[in-house]
Amino acid sequence: MKQNDSYRQIFDKYYKYVYAVVFNRLRCCAKKEDIEDCVSDVFVDLFRFLDSGKVCGNIKSLLYGIARNKSADMFSSITGKNQRTVSLDDGNAFDISDESDIESDSEKREIQKMLLQIIISLGEPDSVIIMQKFYYNKSSKEISEMLGIKADAVRKRQSRALVKIRELLTLNGISPKEYLL
Repeated sequence: MKQNDSYRQIFDKYYKYVYAVVFNRLRCCAKKEDIEDCVSDVFVDLFRFLDSGKVCGNIKSLLYGIARNKSADMFSSITGKNQRTVSLDDGNAFDISDESDIESDSEKREIQKMLLQIIISLGEPDSVIIMQKFYYNKSSKEISEMLGIKADAVRKRQSRALVKIRELLTLNGISPKEYLL
């Protein structure tokens, strides 16, 4: 019975964390039920691993690895079903519109990749706060509930993270005014 209590405590303590990791990977393609199933699968795998007795190290990092892998598998299975193929015989398949500015689009994508890398480099929970706030339009209260910290702390961390992001963008020769609020 003690083992079940321990597992319940682990689940209660890390549920929001695992949900955030899985949600970040699957938000664009999965239904809420799929995300919840994936979170459940993460804990099932964790408990099986704990039962094997091979555990060494931090449970949080172990959970992150399992959540990342499970959500990647689910992402592949969901998007794999929805992929469309294009016939090479179709003459219009590779037409590029004259109106598109390929160079500008490419530059924007590179800057967006750099911005995402900078956000990720902030580490957790700052990167999660920025992603949830600016990519998913979540309020400080919603983010605080997701991460289990106070809304004031979310706002303060967000403010500090934005300062860091501006500095790093400037160091890379990019005007932060174009990409940040």
